[in-house]
Amino acid sequence: NLWNARNTYGADFTVVNGENASDIYGIDESDAKILLSSGADVITLCSMLRIPVCMHNVDEDNIYRPSAWGAFGMDKEGQDYRACQTYGPMYKTTK
Repeated sequence: NLWNARNTYGADFTVVNGENASDIYGIDESDAKILLSSGADVITLCSMLRIPVCMHNVDEDNIYRPSAWGAFGMDKEGQDYRACQTYGPMYKTTK
């Protein structure tokens, strides 16, 4: 239980890796609610790799986007895709 871990280690803030906390079909609204009510402050969605994801099933109030994303247009979902396309992945496969 995340609340027990927070209390045991005195954590003030927790980040849950959403890709690894969901099933193979990704996070849906009920998954997000469970994670947030379990003590998660932030749920990441492919943020480590800067892979664009569609977050239509997560409340806008629960989505954090870097301030630089604002330079990629007015529509939030489009910003996600354009920013990821511009910045590219953090990790690349090499031969």
